[in-house]
Amino acid sequence: MEQLPLDESTWTGGLKPADYFQSLANYKHLVLSLYRDASVADEERERVAAALPAPVDDLRLVVLTEDWCGDSATTLPYIARLGEALGVDMRVFRQSRNALLKQWYVDHGTDHIPVVSVVRGTDDGWQEVLRWVERPASAQGRVEEWIGAQPRFTELRARKDEDPAAAKEYFGLYARLLREMASWYRNGLWTEIADEFSEGLVKNRR
Repeated sequence: MEQLPLDESTWTGGLKPADYFQSLANYKHLVLSLYRDASVADEERERVAAALPAPVDDLRLVVLTEDWCGDSATTLPYIARLGEALGVDMRVFRQSRNALLKQWYVDHGTDHIPVVSVVRGTDDGWQEVLRWVERPASAQGRVEEWIGAQPRFTELRARKDEDPAAAKEYFGLYARLLREMASWYRNGLWTEIADEFSEGLVKNRR
């Protein structure tokens, strides 16, 4: 697996999840409510823990994102709770302030956020043992279905940077989408993140 361009100084410059959530400029109320409500079932924790490479003390969670990212708003509260349940420390980095890390992910095939890496400390640096990107697979279909049922959404997204009225309508629709997404996760979709983590970790150990 690849070595991330991180050292201890960069790591300590990242934000702990609770601090990141408190610092948000976008969707703060929604994210804090999701972080309050998110919980990790014993079977979810056990499934991911069984797939983690030992020792767990050598593992960390690295997250690259931005405040405006709706997928981050709805997935990171659970991922933060999963890290807490596993005893794996997590730091969040804004890509606009971490150009080197952002470019590393782009160079290694990932240009979507959030991107979450499970990394292991080695003598040579931090080795990535899992990369998880954006949203669970089944959420993709739900998002596409929702957008398909809102015929103006795609049109407004294309016009929003030049047309203030289009931007206002677009962000109103986007807020509705986020509320829908939050309800999906609260009603069972979060567990699919644990599934994808455990499956990916097992696959990468082969």
